[in-house]
Amino acid sequence: MLRRSRPSCNLVPHPKSPPPADARKPPRRGAQLAIRVDSVCCSHDRPTCATDRAGPSRFRPGFRVVAREGATKARSIVGWYQPVMELNGGLLGRAIARAIRMARTECGWPQEELAQRLQTNQTKIWRLESGDAKYVDVELAGRALTLLGVRVRFDTGTLGLAGRREQRDVVHAACASWVMRRLTRAGFIVRLEVEVGKDRYRGWIDLLAYRPSDGALLIVEIKTEIRDVGAIQRTVSWYQREAWAAARTFGWVPNQSTIALVLLESVENDARVAANRSALRLMFPASADDLASWIEGETDEVPRGFIAMVDPRSRRRSWLLATRSDGRRTPAPYADYRDAAQRLSRR
Repeated sequence: MLRRSRPSCNLVPHPKSPPPADARKPPRRGAQLAIRVDSVCCSHDRPTCATDRAGPSRFRPGFRVVAREGATKARSIVGWYQPVMELNGGLLGRAIARAIRMARTECGWPQEELAQRLQTNQTKIWRLESGDAKYVDVELAGRALTLLGVRVRFDTGTLGLAGRREQRDVVHAACASWVMRRLTRAGFIVRLEVEVGKDRYRGWIDLLAYRPSDGALLIVEIKTEIRDVGAIQRTVSWYQREAWAAARTFGWVPNQSTIALVLLESVENDARVAANRSALRLMFPASADDLASWIEGETDEVPRGFIAMVDPRSRRRSWLLATRSDGRRTPAPYADYRDAAQRLSRR
């Protein structure tokens, strides 16, 4: 029986066609792993392919398909064939199964053909695509993903881990220990790097301080550099929600809480604060002088948030310093983070 010639897989993008049925199905809920799967078109040495067999495929070159748990699917134009699947919270077994099943279907291969190419049997492929962790053969899954041209990337850039890496920095550590000593002298019980949350939403509060005399809880977020004001606001809001539960694990009984953003005193940070003054004022309306008065117990009023600067090498009694935007007249001792790191390393 003669067959007509089939077109190549490299077809012109067709923006009006909908994404495939698999991409329209919402992923299951209730998992804890974030995985990103970048799938390229499978190798051209096979006899059949979805685009070969059915003409223009619903997964076309030039489109990215994103399936995000709890979010709306979206498509955006990219330069080459790259369907992307993000399963925020999908179990590893289900994520691998979905990636293999999606790529195999796009190639137009039945499970039997994939099994033949992998020199295994169809039952093992069925088990692999079932997503059951008991049947996930890592070696077989790796060979299947390689054959289908699927690249797997694990997302480790979570909110909590980004802050955790910064906490291990030498300048950050110097600022944290400096603030801890000062708060301890003022009558606070202080804990460094307090773990909050769980699984993907796990983080570490830089410094959590409790004053037994009035049950005041102070959450301190220390930044040596201001890279993203929005990220700082999101992190601080999250820490505020989690701090009370964390305080109870230490046997503390807080009845009020506030947060302080403490910055390295540098020219660069002064400039960033000035450039983002309106956004920072929304969450940190009180100044360093207000924070110092509250720490010393000179006022009972608890503002929503404070912003202040510190110099970890300073021995001044007034250790909390205002930003330039709040009226500080003296120049900052450091130009930027690098300058501070070099000076602290020479101590």
